[in-house]
Amino acid sequence: MKRIIILIILLLTIAVYFNSLGNGFVYDDFGVIKNNQFLRSFGFLKYLFSKNYFRLFSENSYRPLVTLSYFFDYAIWKGYPLGYHFTNLLLHLSTVILVFLFMKTLTKDFSYALMTSALFAIHPIMTEAVNGICFREDLLCALFYLGALLLFLKKRFVISMLCFILSLLAKEMAITLPLVIMLCTRIMHPDQKRLENANLKKRNIPAGYFYIFLAYLILRFIIMKNPQAVAVIYQGENIYSGILTFAVILLRYITTLIYPVGLSAHHTVVIFNSIFFFWAIIAVIIVVCLLSIACKIRKINPLLSFAIFYFFVTLVPVSGIFPINNRLAERYLYLPSLGFFICFVWPWRQLLKRTRILQQISIITFILIILAFSWQTIDRNKVWKNEFSLWKATLEVNPRSVRARRALALLAYRYGDIKLAIALDEEALMIAPHDVAAHVDLGNFYLHDKNHTKAQNYWEKALVLEPDNSAAHFSLGLYYRKIREFDRAIDEFKQVISKNYYNLEAQNYLALCLEEKGEKDKAENKWKEILNINPNFEKARRNLRRLQREWIKNTNLSTA
Repeated sequence: MKRIIILIILLLTIAVYFNSLGNGFVYDDFGVIKNNQFLRSFGFLKYLFSKNYFRLFSENSYRPLVTLSYFFDYAIWKGYPLGYHFTNLLLHLSTVILVFLFMKTLTKDFSYALMTSALFAIHPIMTEAVNGICFREDLLCALFYLGALLLFLKKRFVISMLCFILSLLAKEMAITLPLVIMLCTRIMHPDQKRLENANLKKRNIPAGYFYIFLAYLILRFIIMKNPQAVAVIYQGENIYSGILTFAVILLRYITTLIYPVGLSAHHTVVIFNSIFFFWAIIAVIIVVCLLSIACKIRKINPLLSFAIFYFFVTLVPVSGIFPINNRLAERYLYLPSLGFFICFVWPWRQLLKRTRILQQISIITFILIILAFSWQTIDRNKVWKNEFSLWKATLEVNPRSVRARRALALLAYRYGDIKLAIALDEEALMIAPHDVAAHVDLGNFYLHDKNHTKAQNYWEKALVLEPDNSAAHFSLGLYYRKIREFDRAIDEFKQVISKNYYNLEAQNYLALCLEEKGEKDKAENKWKEILNINPNFEKARRNLRRLQREWIKNTNLSTA
């Protein structure tokens, strides 16, 4: 009977996410996966372990396990998004099973484990991580993180440490695992704590996780530090304002988990530099109260105490206290939400221990919540159908989203509505005057609208804001090639290549400029160089064949 119930949970998860399989590529899927030439051959696997990783695979952080999964996806599914979504669904199902097994091992309570895993399986907050192929790092990180925790509880320490390593190679959030393990051993099962801790110390188990943690820090921030990474700086902020803002973000996360409305692919964050704001005061009070409760109930209710600490600790790496690109995102909750679900289920589990009437009330209300969340998740999956549906919905929820306006502007441009594209990006610049990408896109739009002066002005403004911006240099290169100023075009493409030697599009256009300038030998060598980097780059192969055919034709004519 218990196995049948677990099977029902898994079937419910499949039913809830079944409509996501028909979704296309969205968000960063295009740059990271669909248009990435280097995922199409296992010959490039060697670059997973070199600093060229960042240039080839369009990643800002070192996450080789995620990139490896894309290699296998492409080998099986090629460019069809259904297969990539299927992989994400399989990873989510696997994580749901691990949530159940972890909770069953932690609590020895089948009902508690079942209810927690059911919520984890179908809650609408999970839709971003499951639907966004480029966000697979959250799925893989959580899968191996929970695997490491479960195996630790089962005293399978070597395999647990291996899972910890794999989790770190998926996403940096896994660095919290040693602290979570410490909380788990100190808070849960206090009667066994002293004996088990003594045994663990004798076998040097805690030190093993700590050494992995230190080794990862050296790997991530020294050996495999991204040479192209631009330091994120919060203007006019410090750790104090970072903590205040994080407290408010925590409040938003908790309210969204309780009442998941207003979900969005992009959130705008208000920065709090002083505690003397209403929401800052409320947020700080709630956070302090929750942490105080977790400390006070440590002996009375160790499970809830552990759950509260788990929620806070696992969110610290994406807290924004120290600068990161995105301070608030729903996918960040994929791993931490388990702590919330443990707390959320607790009152229902207590009712199941009461009278028959209260048991029935508990079961009926919980089933209704599951059905409501399931329906909302199915509906939310539709938003991730394509770029237009995603960014249209995002702009409706968050009217100040610059990212949504830029994405919709690009879509309008592709469909030929230049005026709408320009209007959307100009609105974006009114909200964020220093947005470099909007300047570059506006330059491209005005060029298409035959307003060369405005186009050039926007690209030059972009380079004032960010002198090494590759997109601006690339657009200027295309513009100078169009007006046949080949020397200036070559200079621009060389700027792009100096930033990323593996930008094959820039290399290809550089070769075209050399050919059009009359330096055909240099063009031929450049295309050969490109094919040495990636023999499957079709544009270079096609251009090289054309050049060689022209050379043979001209040779035959001169001989005749």
